Amino acid sequence: MIYAVILAGGKGTRMNSNNINKVALKIDGKPLIVYAVEKVTEFADKVIVVIGAYADSVKQCLTNFQVEYAYQDQQLGTADAVARALSLIKNSSDNLVLIGYGDHMMHYKNSTIKQLIDYHKTRDADLTLVSVFFDDPNLLAWGRVVKNKQGKIIAIVEQKDATEEELKIKELNAGFYVVRASFLKKFLPQITPSPATGEYYLTDLVKLAVENGYKVENYTVDFAEVGYGVNTPQQLKLAEQMLIKSKQDSN
Repeated sequence: MIYAVILAGGKGTRMNSNNINKVALKIDGKPLIVYAVEKVTEFADKVIVVIGAYADSVKQCLTNFQVEYAYQDQQLGTADAVARALSLIKNSSDNLVLIGYGDHMMHYKNSTIKQLIDYHKTRDADLTLVSVFFDDPNLLAWGRVVKNKQGKIIAIVEQKDATEEELKIKELNAGFYVVRASFLKKFLPQITPSPATGEYYLTDLVKLAVENGYKVENYTVDFAEVGYGVNTPQQLKLAEQMLIKSKQDSN
């Protein structure tokens, strides 16, 4: 069984979107959250949307979709958000969980998501994440993919926690994952708050996996497959431009 957990509980403070969750904002005529749910519905047996801030605005966008909701009362980070959905996921090593952001899935092709799931299964991984290369990593401010000399992932370090050397890494975490349900259930409660922000980072699962002998893989895609996440009005415009151009190029 495949579950999908879409994170849509944040306040989106930088969007200044006035009593509406940013995932309810539209690009090319469709709310961001609808793109996310549409993408995963093809692959998931159950779709769980984690809501919190301005929850009603998210629900209003999804009245035509069969989803379940988990509630994040306080915005304590991505790991805390996923933890809200754990009770809706059956604990089995055969079950998989797709995890993505409600404001950052509109660019993915369905074929890419299928390839990601197949890659995870073929590699018999416990956690597989999507990574991209970007020449100006500080511009995106995404987590850095830290690897050892053998080219294996050993950690994801968020920009706010990164050293000067880690900030130079150009391979970035795109924020889309496939995780074995049993692994998620075991290690998500072990995540501790970031010393820098006090938030619980989902990306800390990578380090926990490596330290405990579990298998982590990364599936690298072109930046065009991921695009800009939407945190500011400018990024909303950039994301829309990318999406429209992608549609035109594919016609």
